[in-house]
Amino acid sequence: MVVDEPPVIERGLLAMSDAAWGNALRRTAAITPVAAVDLIGQVTADDAAALLGVSRRKVYVLIDR
Repeated sequence: MVVDEPPVIERGLLAMSDAAWGNALRRTAAITPVAAVDLIGQVTADDAAALLGVSRRKVYVLIDR
């Protein structure tokens, strides 16, 4: 631990690129309706995975979040 460095002051702001923000919005739009279902089958998870370009496991991770 370095003691001579000043503390980081939290301002409650989050900054990200337009591309990262667009990706977050796209994922939210794809995951929200899937997460609203009580039981998510493999076909539904696979469809969401194909839409997002991720694995089925990643879909379940995103839903958990």
